Amino acid sequence: MRSYRNQGLLATLCAAVALFLTFLNGSAAQAQTKYRLPLAYVPYSITAWMDHWHTPYATNTNIRYDATVIPSTSPYYYGNNPRHRGTDFGVSSGTSVYAAASGTVASVTTGCPATGNPSCGSNLGNHVWIQHADGWYTLYAHLSSVNVTNGQSITCVSGPGGTLVGLSGRSGSVTGPHLHFELRSSMSASGTSRDPFAGSESQATEYWYQYALIPDPLHSGSNMHYPAATCQ
Repeated sequence: MRSYRNQGLLATLCAAVALFLTFLNGSAAQAQTKYRLPLAYVPYSITAWMDHWHTPYATNTNIRYDATVIPSTSPYYYGNNPRHRGTDFGVSSGTSVYAAASGTVASVTTGCPATGNPSCGSNLGNHVWIQHADGWYTLYAHLSSVNVTNGQSITCVSGPGGTLVGLSGRSGSVTGPHLHFELRSSMSASGTSRDPFAGSESQATEYWYQYALIPDPLHSGSNMHYPAATCQ
């Protein structure tokens, strides 16, 4: 009888441990930071997506999160050296750039001229890194001016405005004014980049907190996700 009772207690304990681990996993999932559009809520053109190229795709192509092939003849083709690690929003210089989530300013680089010095800021020009609650960072690059300081605590504010990080521009290595927005595991170039768009070539999780559907410029008659200016 005792052995059966012990087996029953063991089964109960195992079930309790499994439930606790499930709770922890759920908590970890909830702790993942999700992001708002880092601009006022206007459907600005996305001029380049994160590139998920891999073999057997042709070398001179970019691969979007949903496996859309972007050939070198497309105006949305970024190039392949280096591969694009973020999302580019086609905004004119002087457009307000907002924090995509709450966090702490981890690094600020300023002093890059508006144009003419592509290597400034390690090619990123004037840029800001913000670290978020889950340990990941957002990068706001090619700015014309910066409105935050190192160590500053940032509170995400839902649109149409928000918490101002700086103004967009064309500093660093660019072909025109835009905002380069990126999610990365660290500020190092060796850090892992994460695509905010869910898809077969990125990941199952959508890292935009909320989104709308707008016409997809790469697929006539189809829609794509476009982030809302709503904080998590």
